[in-house]
Amino acid sequence: MIKTTCLINNFNYGDFIIEAVESALEQTVEFDEIIIVDDCSTDDSVQKLQEAYAQNPKVQLIIKDKNKCQLSSFNVGYSASSGDIICFIDSDDRYHKKYLESILKVYNLYQECDFLFCGYQKFKDSDLSGLDKVNQQLESQIDILQHIRNRGCSAVFTLHTKRYIGAPTSTLSMRRKTADKILPFPYVEDWRIRADDCLVYGASLVGAIKFTLSLKLVQYRIHTRNNFANKTQENAKERKEILAHYQRRLALNRLFNLFSQQMNYIDKSELTSLIPFEFKTIPQPDSKDFRGYLSLLWKSNLELHHKIKSSLIITKYMLATRK
Repeated sequence: MIKTTCLINNFNYGDFIIEAVESALEQTVEFDEIIIVDDCSTDDSVQKLQEAYAQNPKVQLIIKDKNKCQLSSFNVGYSASSGDIICFIDSDDRYHKKYLESILKVYNLYQECDFLFCGYQKFKDSDLSGLDKVNQQLESQIDILQHIRNRGCSAVFTLHTKRYIGAPTSTLSMRRKTADKILPFPYVEDWRIRADDCLVYGASLVGAIKFTLSLKLVQYRIHTRNNFANKTQENAKERKEILAHYQRRLALNRLFNLFSQQMNYIDKSELTSLIPFEFKTIPQPDSKDFRGYLSLLWKSNLELHHKIKSSLIITKYMLATRK
């Protein structure tokens, strides 16, 4: 029996956190444990959580004594978890009630699936019309197999292109064997926000087989305090944006270097010989995958005859999957 963990990170989202927890508790298939990590909130988050869940054995509340960041909360929560499948959700988002039931079908059907991200629907509290439509679709009889895609491995491709193969935090889940290779993650100060980058890039770089479930099982709230969904006037200032972009590039560079050392990717150029083989881990590659891998191949330092041979392998495989 697969044991499941829901890991919720929170900082000053007292207005929303109860909705997030309730969405995890109201699943058609129950989570075995729900772990909430509060990052030293200064609002009424902790009081609300203690009042609501102090007597609930499924809910564990961890209160940090110092604000350290989103990534730190991932580290702390994961260390306290025991699930075979780890699901992540931000405290201002919500799950559809069939979220866990749906993703478990994928993990059970496809034992090779290491990492899964699903679709999401943006919404504002002032306008729930989009959610109503999605909810009606999810309540109907859905052939889940029609919404699953095996995206294969992507370590070589990601290492060279830094392509982001994932979605926001609340859509992400992974098997423990994959999470063990990523968390706990150092450089917590690099990732006060957007720590989902560590999960998404990390999973690619450790060789995880990624799956997509296109059903919109997550409700992604848009509000004035979103870190990236909205930009305040201050954040829109050109100098601040330039600095933030520069700091993120540095953080990504440290992230890639860390996983390269961990996975012993000493010489990236040598890994280019694996391009056609990695491409063939994708059961149904699309035209974007095809163009991306061919482009990577021809930009590599491989000798011409290797490029030609590998191009033929990629093209032959692409054509075979289209039959």
